[in-house]
Amino acid sequence: MKYTHILATLLLGLCCWALPTQAVADDTPATLKTTKGKKKKSKSKKKSSEPAEEKAETEEAGLSTIGQLLQGAEYMTGARPNLKAKFFIFLHSASWCGPCRMEMPKIAAEYPNIRKSGQVELILASADQDPAKALEFVNSNKGTFPVIAKGKMPQLPEQPQISGIPAAVFVDSNGKILATAHGSAVRRWRDYTIKDAPDVPVPGDTSTEGADDTPPPTVGDALKKVDFLSGKPSSKARYYAFLHSASWCGPCRAIMPKIVEDYKKLKGKKVELILVSGDKTKEEAKAYAKEYKVKFPVVMPANVAAVPGYKGASSYPSAIVVDRYGKVIKEGHGSILLELDEAIAEANRAEKIKKKAQKARKGEN
Repeated sequence: MKYTHILATLLLGLCCWALPTQAVADDTPATLKTTKGKKKKSKSKKKSSEPAEEKAETEEAGLSTIGQLLQGAEYMTGARPNLKAKFFIFLHSASWCGPCRMEMPKIAAEYPNIRKSGQVELILASADQDPAKALEFVNSNKGTFPVIAKGKMPQLPEQPQISGIPAAVFVDSNGKILATAHGSAVRRWRDYTIKDAPDVPVPGDTSTEGADDTPPPTVGDALKKVDFLSGKPSSKARYYAFLHSASWCGPCRAIMPKIVEDYKKLKGKKVELILVSGDKTKEEAKAYAKEYKVKFPVVMPANVAAVPGYKGASSYPSAIVVDRYGKVIKEGHGSILLELDEAIAEANRAEKIKKKAQKARKGEN
């Protein structure tokens, strides 16, 4: 009887242990199947939401540094730039600038060829304070390029040094500056971009393919139309130095005798010196020049405002030296006129390199 009771207890225990184990075994596939189904559905949802995001990221990634900058820029007209161009030209120009008005019709006429290349884009960075005048300037010249208002221009990776307008800045798609030149260089856009993108611009070179037969305006040409209080500058000088000085300025008076003395030396270096008076009246300006026996030309600031490369005085005395196409060679305190040897020597070397490059290109053609 005792053994029978023990055996019955064992059999009952075995039955109770086997039943839950079988239940778990039967439930397991169903549970796994349900979980797997949920995971698959969730993965499917994630996949369906990815294409739009990936496409946007791919499109943005496909744009160059400059392309991305221009994508978010504000434009004054309906024209939009080719964001996938390999080269970009930023033209700094304004309606109030004489040389700008001279160049704009030719640049506007050339723009369709620039756009048609598919590799180069031109953007006008307006220097007009009044947007209405900027638009009138572009429309009157039948400009079809994108226009960015003053103060709205995106900051480029490399900031160009612009001393006057019109100025053209040539950059590659990554923002590397290839050249900074007078605005007229836009008419020779191939030379700065798809042809060989030289580091040093060659103003006035009309021998290359696609060049305009009309040479760009020179400082000498512009000065021919200026009314001077005394004297007349040479129109054939290699460099032009504008000295901002005035009778009321103590430091101006301090350096004036030495500058007058060194004038002959400057002439020997093919530098034409021009005194831009900071006096209020013409009479005061003439009296100041007479006091120091100034033999170089004297002019009032307003009369040379449109000369290529010239810019007004930020202080007195100050000076700015440009080449015959308006490219700035040196600028700073008026005393720089007493130490131009190094700057002129460097400019002369650059000019020789330009001429050598011109001859090489002619030989290739």
